[in-house]
Amino acid sequence: MSLFGGSIQSLDEDAAFNVIRDVIGETPQATTAYRWLLMHCDNGVVWGRREETAWVLSGSAFPEVSPTPSVRKIQQLRLFGSQSELLVWRTVRDPEPQFRGRVLADQETDADRAPLSEKLILIGDRLLASAGGFSLIGDATGSRHAVPLLCRADDFIADGKPRSPLQLRIRHYLAEVPARAKEGSGALRIAATRLCGIALHGKEVE
Repeated sequence: MSLFGGSIQSLDEDAAFNVIRDVIGETPQATTAYRWLLMHCDNGVVWGRREETAWVLSGSAFPEVSPTPSVRKIQQLRLFGSQSELLVWRTVRDPEPQFRGRVLADQETDADRAPLSEKLILIGDRLLASAGGFSLIGDATGSRHAVPLLCRADDFIADGKPRSPLQLRIRHYLAEVPARAKEGSGALRIAATRLCGIALHGKEVE
């Protein structure tokens, strides 16, 4: 698939497993291009951040909320930063889990075909606790997750009312809609999306 402003590199099963082993601390790899981690497992959500040569995961600070990831329970994980994202997903669960992956990275392109940026509000309008560089946040429904940065209680209050100050920055890449003619239809569609960063009060967290 040809993207405007982005390139995709596929990861085979061995490469995908190496990423997982790096994340869970079995065999450290050189994934220093990425600052943040978001992982969905069968038993919960895990956040993480890169520190020097290893990933620090939210379960180290809040094990009652974030599970310790295991190969059998990982559904997908994303390592992401300002320039690229590495995505690994489970393709087969039983009898043994199998994974594939891809790297989606920025490239130069014309301004009228440049990727589209968006910010999604993260769940959480109250600070419940902080520990080990993570903040446990929640909402009135009881939903909780431990984000990989330190927040303050007043981050979640505006004019005396609760607010949700955390956002997930994402980027949409465009591709031309196929047509019978060789030159294509000229119409564009969103063909791929990746995570870029975390924002607090609209300002990206370094």
